[in-house]
Amino acid sequence: MDTAARLDLPALRARASNDEALVREVIEDFLRDADELLSAVVAGVGGGRFGEAARDAHRIRGALLALGAGPAAVAASALEAAACSLVAVAEPTGAQKNDVCGLLEAFRGCLEEARAEMRSYVGESSPI
Repeated sequence: MDTAARLDLPALRARASNDEALVREVIEDFLRDADELLSAVVAGVGGGRFGEAARDAHRIRGALLALGAGPAAVAASALEAAACSLVAVAEPTGAQKNDVCGLLEAFRGCLEEARAEMRSYVGESSPI
């Protein structure tokens, strides 16, 4: 996957009125919060609290969309949908749980690619 596919910096810059300081600030804020957001999703899935997992996947998806991290946002959306589908299921099957866990792992990979690009953009001097 090429760099542009992970993070659409031109679109993010346009949304920030080409204010590079604002772009850096938004990215740094996301990087600072990403582990907590991901941990909430993981805890929801791991604990069988699929409504919480869906809610938290939705939150992180919104942040990723705002940043222009399309592939990671798509992966978060798929995870959100799968978790939502299990909210009303009294006893999800092992296969259903495995599907959600597989989507979680796919999301983690996409998220890490996007975060690596974000870290590269803000540079080694960033405190993140």
